[in-house]
Amino acid sequence: MSIGLSESTAQTKRTGWLNGRVVLVAALLLAVWAGYAMFLRKHPLEGKTAPPFTAPMLDGAVFDMAEHLGKNPILLDFWAAWCPPCREALPKIANAAARYASQGLVVCAVNIGEEPATINGFLNARSLELPVALDEDSRVASMYNVRFLPTLVFIDRDGTIKHVRTGAVSESELERNIRKIL
Repeated sequence: MSIGLSESTAQTKRTGWLNGRVVLVAALLLAVWAGYAMFLRKHPLEGKTAPPFTAPMLDGAVFDMAEHLGKNPILLDFWAAWCPPCREALPKIANAAARYASQGLVVCAVNIGEEPATINGFLNARSLELPVALDEDSRVASMYNVRFLPTLVFIDRDGTIKHVRTGAVSESELERNIRKIL
């Protein structure tokens, strides 16, 4: 009789362990799918006029979006140094800024909530040169409905947001979206 109870107890433990794993895997799959579905949806600002803002720059100047709206194509890159996909994207953004400057592209890397010393250290360690606006209180990120980092906002010469890209971006996708706003 005690052998039967031990086998039953062992079977119950195995079943409970297995059921727990199945529930965990199902929850993870659901979370991944929900996140993926969010990336597939059109951003609520696409097709609308880009909100103007001013923000202090890392170099002490002030970035005034209104100076560029309706005149230049603009690429905003919302990022932070702690974000791995942001770290991967920034060299591509810096290269694109240099490559398309002669065609009027204005690039502004909007750093969210980090100290200037942290940002300077990050940029210097990677020999990156690009204009960085400081969004210390996430006010600008909120205006642009930024929920994930990095978020790239492609704005055409008319001031219309043509595309919003969240997450890691390939060089070819970046180029394709820039050419659409030139």
